[in-house]
Amino acid sequence: MNCYRARVIRRPLEGWISLQADAPSLAQIEAASGIRLPSAIGMHVSNAAVEVFRTGPDECLLRFGIAQEADMLTRLRLAAGDANAAIALVSDASVGFDVIGEDASLVLAQGCPLDLDGMPADVCARTLLGRVPMLVARIEGGFALWVERSHASHVQAWLEAGAAGTR
Repeated sequence: MNCYRARVIRRPLEGWISLQADAPSLAQIEAASGIRLPSAIGMHVSNAAVEVFRTGPDECLLRFGIAQEADMLTRLRLAAGDANAAIALVSDASVGFDVIGEDASLVLAQGCPLDLDGMPADVCARTLLGRVPMLVARIEGGFALWVERSHASHVQAWLEAGAAGTR
């Protein structure tokens, strides 16, 4: 049995907005809101108070402090104007975890098919942990991942057992 040099930390509630729009509308929203959006699927960028994940050709997920939820929603809706866009508050839909430490990728590799060791800092990916869909991104010292709220307890137990080497 191995004990990995990794810690699992459940993230506090975060603000999330799903932004779905065609390319011209995304460009309009980016220009009007001042929030830089990733140009390619699987990329993420950090702005002053918001991190943006490009999860599909017409979709971005924006993550920010929960206290900015109302302001961010208003800002994006005003920026969208009459653009062909769907802007939805989805903060309550997911739970995040940080897996931090020298062996963070080894803990996740027990159930994730991606080669996380080679994942650059500006990349995000939708993948699986076991059979649970997740969004994963590299952070300083390890990885951040988000799963649907209904899977949070299972994923937390899975990650903690993996880090302890009892998985």
